[in-house]
Amino acid sequence: MGVAKGIHPGRVVWVRDPGATSWDGSTGRWWDDDNTDQGAVDVMVSKTIQNLTGQASDAESWDALFRHFNGLRGRGEVGYQQGERIAIKINMNQENNSSGNWSPNVGNPSPHVIYSVVSQLIEVAGVPGSAITIYDASRYIGNPIYDKIRSDPNPEFLNVRFVVKNNLARNGRLGAVYDPFNPLHTKAGTAYLPQTVTTAKYLINMALLRPHSM
Repeated sequence: MGVAKGIHPGRVVWVRDPGATSWDGSTGRWWDDDNTDQGAVDVMVSKTIQNLTGQASDAESWDALFRHFNGLRGRGEVGYQQGERIAIKINMNQENNSSGNWSPNVGNPSPHVIYSVVSQLIEVAGVPGSAITIYDASRYIGNPIYDKIRSDPNPEFLNVRFVVKNNLARNGRLGAVYDPFNPLHTKAGTAYLPQTVTTAKYLINMALLRPHSM
């Protein structure tokens, strides 16, 4: 159904490693470092991009993705250029407050997966931290994710921006600002894309797949 897309049209990569997590359901929290093997997660992300692109290394994989993306959009088959912004859309699901803490059984994205992708961009693809924005314009980004990125000793990780729902901007998080030149017209009214998206050259959608009532 539909038209196959992607660097290898229609290719989907699924990587699973049960050993990446060890939470027993009661000791600590599922997002704690003691309950997730960051090295195993890093290997899974590496396998994902290499199998998706068919390249032999992470660096070659990112370069192939950037070149393919730019080529499709008439920019020439060029790789990442310094200063180009990347927006990473994550899917938060915590209580809509700014305490930064998560409820024990909340269904939020894995801090370790987000960290691994950011690490790939900075340390493999050569993207400066100041060009990376992690955002969810309708929620707050909690401490498990924020602290995980900020804890890396590489100073580039300190330059990564976090953008949240506008009225929840605090504690190092910036408020989303809508772009009046990019409206979305729906039956419920008109909404606007955040400038974090419209000013970015690339968008990575780190979806958290689950059933939804909407």
